Amino acid sequence: MTSFVLVHDAWHGAWSWDEVKAHLEQAAEAEGVSCVLAPDLPGHGRRAADERRNITVADYVSAITIRVRLGRLSGVVLVGQGLSASFLPLVVWQLDGVVRRTVLVAGLLPPEGSTPLRERPLMEQCIARLFNAREKGFWLPTPLMEKLLGLERTGQARRDILSRLTPDPLAPWTTPVEYGQFPGRMPTTYVLLKEDRFITRRAQALYADLLPNADLHEMDTGHECALTHPKELADLLLRYV
Repeated sequence: MTSFVLVHDAWHGAWSWDEVKAHLEQAAEAEGVSCVLAPDLPGHGRRAADERRNITVADYVSAITIRVRLGRLSGVVLVGQGLSASFLPLVVWQLDGVVRRTVLVAGLLPPEGSTPLRERPLMEQCIARLFNAREKGFWLPTPLMEKLLGLERTGQARRDILSRLTPDPLAPWTTPVEYGQFPGRMPTTYVLLKEDRFITRRAQALYADLLPNADLHEMDTGHECALTHPKELADLLLRYV
């Protein structure tokens, strides 16, 4: 049996996986899926009231590993989008054999020893410094956020998504990444989103090249694929049951 663990991106929460999770759960009995878990990382979703100033990468990793261990999950397909890809190797190490595949959806993968923030345009790095992101959290001006996430269109859906986004703790953006031997023998899939403006197609292709022997799958969507194309993404994940 397969367990799916869905890890949300920067500024989002577990809510961003709701529709994908529902599709996976509907297919559970027929496809051999035992559990679908989508935890909120500290400072996000139902945990938005957490003190962002003190949240670290280790806190993110613990939020996932604790839930997996409490649920006694096995045969885990670990799915992460955007920023979460940068710390999923730490989750794999700590779970020690529990994860059997990782799926990185437009994953942000800085070079070993670099930081996710260094991968962002200079303007975004300056925003983090000028607006005291350590205290207030890392946030981008709403028009820029709308553009990067492909939310410029008007309507209730856009407003609902924007209202649920929260500033990011800064430390996970400024902590050097550690990959070690990842992916090593870990089967890995990189999902490249062709219309993504937050992590460009070119950047995604470079990140995918860091993963020798990884499967590459492309989708004709923007960054919010879990919200705009949940069934297509769920169907892709079900290939790994």
